[in-house]
Amino acid sequence: MDLARAQHSALLDNLPDLVFLKDRELRFTAVNEPLARVLGVSAEAMIGKTDFDFFPPEEAQQYLEDDQQAIAMGTRMVVEHEVRGASGAATWIETTTSPYHDADGELAGIVGITRDITVRREAAERVRESAQHYQLLFVGNPLPMWVFEISSGRFLAVNAEACSHYGYTEAEFLGMTISDIRLPEEEQRLAGVRSPPGAGHRKFGVWQHRRKDGGIIDVEI
Repeated sequence: MDLARAQHSALLDNLPDLVFLKDRELRFTAVNEPLARVLGVSAEAMIGKTDFDFFPPEEAQQYLEDDQQAIAMGTRMVVEHEVRGASGAATWIETTTSPYHDADGELAGIVGITRDITVRREAAERVRESAQHYQLLFVGNPLPMWVFEISSGRFLAVNAEACSHYGYTEAEFLGMTISDIRLPEEEQRLAGVRSPPGAGHRKFGVWQHRRKDGGIIDVEI
């Protein structure tokens, strides 16, 4: 093996991703060692074979269709699939496939890179669930709620019930501070609320707030 080829192999075999090349008939022409290890065969044993030699028929058919689409599009394509191992555990993979051409500019085959994105997908799912919880617990809460910045007292977020109860639009609220809805004589007491909170929640008792129309209401914080 010449130096350039040895360097090429060393580079591919030390990548954490699974790398493969296929010819125009979508037969493997080169694979890196991580891919061969995942399939439990040698890299040499994969040459000249197709996905149908290593994957369940339904899974292999999906890979075939992805490769054919990448060739038809003539550009890089990224797809995500859920696969299940022998234990039934689910893994999410992302495969980036691109056509490549020979020295004459003719289509020679495709090159693909597959990586495990299970952790990323799980993180995205947690964000989605968190957003749903936020929607239920804050946005759709039947009680007025808001978030404010401790240092300035500026409103950072308000829910629809706060807007309805106080008469301000969301945009108006976000241009205000918590002092704007308090009575002047309660400013000194307000300073205690704006001190950094300890662990858990705290009750701050009954206050008087001023609505947009000037009306005074009693509230418990």
